[in-house]
Amino acid sequence: ILRGNSDTATVESHRLMPPIFASRVRVLPYSVHRRTVCLRLELLGCLNEGGVLAYSAPEGSKPSQGLSDSSYDGQVSQGELHGGLGRLVDGETGADNFRLDIGYGKGPYPFVIVSIVYNNFYVLVPSSGNGWVGWKNDSTANGYVELLFEFDQIRNFSAVHLFVNNYFSRDVQVGQISYPHRNGYYKVT
Repeated sequence: ILRGNSDTATVESHRLMPPIFASRVRVLPYSVHRRTVCLRLELLGCLNEGGVLAYSAPEGSKPSQGLSDSSYDGQVSQGELHGGLGRLVDGETGADNFRLDIGYGKGPYPFVIVSIVYNNFYVLVPSSGNGWVGWKNDSTANGYVELLFEFDQIRNFSAVHLFVNNYFSRDVQVGQISYPHRNGYYKVT
């Protein structure tokens, strides 16, 4: 619920965090008191030109620490997210301390299929709120986290930027990152 003004002279402004990806938005005016509610709305946004239609990933493993993808709008089935968008493409970059709220940071996300391999540590990928989605090493049966991104068309990537967290004093670390390449898998350690 977004708070509105209580008089006709005051402007009430809200920035939606995380941002909403939508083609239509329904607004329902509401009041705790039974009365007529008037609404004048100015909704500002921009065309999403990122090209990401959806992504699939395992659920984040620590909802209590804010490391789950709570803004994901797709389906959740048997611990897997699929068919939607959420924290991994919201344009926000997390702070070094993953427990802090990040405010209004920005960051580009030209992703492809990514497998993040780790050993006894969390692997974190940026988002909004505290800025991260995290997975513990025992959260997947195969021992790695696979992120699959679906795009609106075939894309030619000249670079891939992964924003990951290495907060060693909190046992947060990235082991190995690999992604498919025409000659097999390309690995970065």
